[in-house]
Amino acid sequence: MTTLEEISNPMPHVLTVWKNLLETAGHKVFSVSAFDEGTDDSALSPYFKIQLQNLRASGGEYPLAGNKYWSSWSGTLITRASTMRGKNGDKHNALVGAIYVLATKNRNLYAPYHSIHHFRPAGLNSSTDGLLDHSEIHLDVEIFVRDDAWPQQ
Repeated sequence: MTTLEEISNPMPHVLTVWKNLLETAGHKVFSVSAFDEGTDDSALSPYFKIQLQNLRASGGEYPLAGNKYWSSWSGTLITRASTMRGKNGDKHNALVGAIYVLATKNRNLYAPYHSIHHFRPAGLNSSTDGLLDHSEIHLDVEIFVRDDAWPQQ
């Protein structure tokens, strides 16, 4: 049974869907793993880290039991690709390109209670940390509560 708490917080659902997509594509080509940004995992490169930031209500309200609940949000899905110079740094540009390809091919994804749409490129930041090279790919996303997810009144 769907709870309003699960519907009202799309973040874990969006991250899980994107993480699964990255792992499926990555393990076939790059042997990479995806990790939520908040984890302490010291993964060996190459790897992805993901985060959903700037999540904000973007309109749409659903009336339920005398209240109105937000039914859509927009935000920025950030995917950080990391490689190590001298080990797999030559794959860095391919990893960044893979994110854009996945975003283009999967503009409509479905989580248990939400649908995630558009995946528009919104920025790219690069940095170096010792021997690691990082690129953060920012994608603007729109998230909607699926019509079949709302609890019955």
